[in-house]
Amino acid sequence: MNISKSKLKEMFESDGYYIDNSSLSKAYVALEYFIEKKNVGQDVYSLCLDGPSGAGKTSFVDAYRKVASELLKQPVKFINFQLDGETGKTDLYEDIDIVAAISDDPDKVRLAGAILKAFQLVNQGYYVVLKMDEYDKARDSTDTFFNNVLQEGLLNTVQHGDVQIAPENLGKLQVFLCKNDMRAELSEPMIRRNRIIRLDYMKPDRMFLILEKFANDYQCDSGLLNLVLLMYENMYQNREVYRKLPSCSECKQAIMDAHILLRSTGFSKTDIYQNIIDNMLKFEDDIKTFESQVGSSKNDKLSSLIDSMKDAPADEDININSLIAQKIFTDEGKNLAEKTQEMNALIQEYREKFALMEEQRKEAIEQEIQRISLEHGTLVSTVDYPNALRNFEDESARIKRGYNIFELSPKEWTDVGSVYFNGLSHHDLIQGIIKYVNQIDTVVYENGIVLKEDKDNQQELIVIYENDPDGNLRYRIMSSQAVIPSTFVADIKHFLTTCNCTYQLQEAKPTKNVVNSALNMSMGRYSIDTLIYNDTSLDMDEISSHVYHFTFADQIFEPFSTQKLDSNLEKFSCSNIENATNASTQLMKGKTKQITYGQ
Repeated sequence: MNISKSKLKEMFESDGYYIDNSSLSKAYVALEYFIEKKNVGQDVYSLCLDGPSGAGKTSFVDAYRKVASELLKQPVKFINFQLDGETGKTDLYEDIDIVAAISDDPDKVRLAGAILKAFQLVNQGYYVVLKMDEYDKARDSTDTFFNNVLQEGLLNTVQHGDVQIAPENLGKLQVFLCKNDMRAELSEPMIRRNRIIRLDYMKPDRMFLILEKFANDYQCDSGLLNLVLLMYENMYQNREVYRKLPSCSECKQAIMDAHILLRSTGFSKTDIYQNIIDNMLKFEDDIKTFESQVGSSKNDKLSSLIDSMKDAPADEDININSLIAQKIFTDEGKNLAEKTQEMNALIQEYREKFALMEEQRKEAIEQEIQRISLEHGTLVSTVDYPNALRNFEDESARIKRGYNIFELSPKEWTDVGSVYFNGLSHHDLIQGIIKYVNQIDTVVYENGIVLKEDKDNQQELIVIYENDPDGNLRYRIMSSQAVIPSTFVADIKHFLTTCNCTYQLQEAKPTKNVVNSALNMSMGRYSIDTLIYNDTSLDMDEISSHVYHFTFADQIFEPFSTQKLDSNLEKFSCSNIENATNASTQLMKGKTKQITYGQ
């Protein structure tokens, strides 16, 4: 299913259902199974929505079916079956036509029940959502019958025979069980065959988003919206003392009924309040709990507001917003809306800002690559790879065997540096790296070594072992991008140190190298010639002035030291780019290559 999480969330919200992240992830998986007609472990996908009455189970199923229809580009058939304490397995696949029974027409008395009807529609090629509402009210024995339906896609009946979903239609039926609290849990086999979404009472901020849209669509008085939200917020904060909190639909009814009375003449604030509280709380004990709790709480302003509405004269003008302003002093509903909108706007602003910064960074580097020409080191075509020597001499080493290191990036590869190390055993070096591969954070390929991989910026620093144009063996350091961050040079230094350590541990060394070592003469050399940027800078608009042409060359001695390289690297490690520029200019003064930047 080719759709992002944010897009799916947007689709649910466009249908008026403000879904939380946990439910969204379950919905995404269910839609993937539906659209791709998957059936893993059992033939019929089933999802159990568990939560108190009013938690939004029915709204979830309605919104899910609409989203599924939109993604499938065809209507999804919907079958709703209400279970009760008398529901048995026969009721799930059979219904009775009362009219036919009275008129003594036996051929028409027995009708297809909910499950049989769902099977018939699926075998006709339709996608079907079957909702089993208040499933926990049915007899426990119903689980046993329903297990076979979910597991095998098979319905065993006496009157209608055995009915099974055709193999080509498997995956087109999904079952949603809606469960309240009549049974604490379903039977164990039934639980194993169901994914679970546990819903709770709607939080006030989500309730606000839904009720605000409803009030705007029906042009209801904003004061009524704010009043209902204030009352609901207080109930939600003390939800453990109520038998049942109001559902979203009950809050909508409260707003609409009060709106009708508000537009009429002769009705008082008391009438409006009584309609609101009766719609929101259906149990008399809950109403008493609310009024008692508000009266004894620290929220004296809300208590004063409720008291003023309960005792209002019949002929008094009604202005709910004005009343809330008097008693609460602030429009809490409006503040909640503004805060939500402010946070959403801030999140979106930062997303756009970071995306723009990343685009500017990449664009600036690409422009700089075009503007700065390298005096040495040409780009290497991804088609004409260098003839790198193999790292593996036998079958014992199995790290990235058979993988071409140059296929890590589709871009052209740029020369960064070269290392010549007389007498170093390449076999010993590779075996040493493989032995400590997890500690030194490198990866060995068939024809090279990955020294550094920056996955965020899609950049790799690699080393290959080859013959140079004069036939001398060397380690050639290359980058998948023409400009490297300053931190990559530290990885080059680490590679040089690894080469030296391997050489020191070699049992057999060429006689020439032993003599050179005794005379403190060079055993080799290395050079770095690359474009480098100081990646500690945060000012992406000025990145062109942060790119330098860095060159450095030195001889390899025993004992080996990278002190000179370290001292030069320190000049590129400061966060103040002006200091880095000045230090780099001094470093390159009088040399054939000058630092090139911003030109």
